[in-house]
Amino acid sequence: MSFEVAVFSHEGTYPNETEHVVGLLDAGLQRFHLRKPDASVAELKVYLSSIPEKYRSRIYVHYHRKLAEQFGCKLHLQFKFSVIQGEVQPCDSVSVHSLEEFEQIDGHIDSCTLSPIFESISKENYAANPELDRIPRERTTRVLALGGVDVQTIIKAKDLNFNGAAALGAIWHSKKSPLESFKEIQRAIQEKAEAC
Repeated sequence: MSFEVAVFSHEGTYPNETEHVVGLLDAGLQRFHLRKPDASVAELKVYLSSIPEKYRSRIYVHYHRKLAEQFGCKLHLQFKFSVIQGEVQPCDSVSVHSLEEFEQIDGHIDSCTLSPIFESISKENYAANPELDRIPRERTTRVLALGGVDVQTIIKAKDLNFNGAAALGAIWHSKKSPLESFKEIQRAIQEKAEAC
């Protein structure tokens, strides 16, 4: 499977955000994480309703199982909600923050995000954890790098044996438009693939 580029939503509000998200999906984005911890269920319904149905299977809804099911999206859970009393709960993706957490979900979940891999662009004082770049080469669960992913670090994530990487700050906190920033990341991955 090829290296996967994902984008996380802006945590707060961003002007015309859903229009930008549709533009990213139109441009080939295969994985979009809807993570808005302070949004109400009603606000998330409005957000998801503005995404064409043909793209909803590419959306990973955080926290809200019923909402994911209602809109035909995938479900992403935090680790603390994905493993309860030693049992892995059904979901499509999980956030993990240590190799120990990863070991508990490996083989039980299709994919996970592992963070922080690089120093965060969107969160102050959220430094990289150098222990996390030692992910096992032999694994079943696909691992996406999260934290500080931009056009330069995404290449490092590929070199570190990640199956993909998820960008947030490089998309929503850039001086360029979200679409321009995404296309720049796509080009970097394409050039890396062609060079190999």
